[in-house]
Amino acid sequence: MNFVSIKPKKLYQCVIQQVKQMIYEGRLKKGDKLPTERELSALLGVSRTAIREAVSALEIIGIVESRHGDGIFVCSDPLKHNIMEPLSMLFMLEENVQPQLIGVRKMLEAECSYLAAQNARPEELAEMTRCIRDFEQNTMDQVFSGEVDRDFHFAVAKASGNILLYHLFVAISDVLERHIRMMRLSISREPENINRLLEQHQRIYQAICGHDAPGARRMMEEHMEFVKSFIE
Repeated sequence: MNFVSIKPKKLYQCVIQQVKQMIYEGRLKKGDKLPTERELSALLGVSRTAIREAVSALEIIGIVESRHGDGIFVCSDPLKHNIMEPLSMLFMLEENVQPQLIGVRKMLEAECSYLAAQNARPEELAEMTRCIRDFEQNTMDQVFSGEVDRDFHFAVAKASGNILLYHLFVAISDVLERHIRMMRLSISREPENINRLLEQHQRIYQAICGHDAPGARRMMEEHMEFVKSFIE
């Protein structure tokens, strides 16, 4: 039988593990301020060097952030960094992964739309309403705003009420950002395409407002098939 020797953890690794455990257990929440370096050293019984090494590592993996003159804080959006980093690496190293990521994004958006029709809160519906009105005004002015288009999709994803789905959507959207910008540029060349895009957004919005979950999913799937043709 082959046994592998157990290596003792370094002190800074123990500090990292304790901070992560406190986050998992809900004792530390996003935006919370951590004790100072001196206080952490006293509380944990380790050197300030170990604390500095731990904080540096936690910053690299996106769990905490140091604000000059203000202290150390739990990141407000740690999931985004931790999901996006391996996706970005996959995107760079693997061949032909773009169509697969686009396919995953389509599935995520369809599910987000389905859930949004069930879970959207008044303030989230209000944000979608703003996006639709801005899109309508831009169309009347014969301009196309990629920002308004983006805001609508993010509003739908957030209204799903599923934090993991939302962060997966954000991470994949960020990785595909360059391709999405090119898609929006291609669409904006023809006014008829912009009109179709607006109509699709309106149908998704109406299904969500009407609590028609299957309809919202179907409308989003049709919309994603339309925009997909401008990426490929």
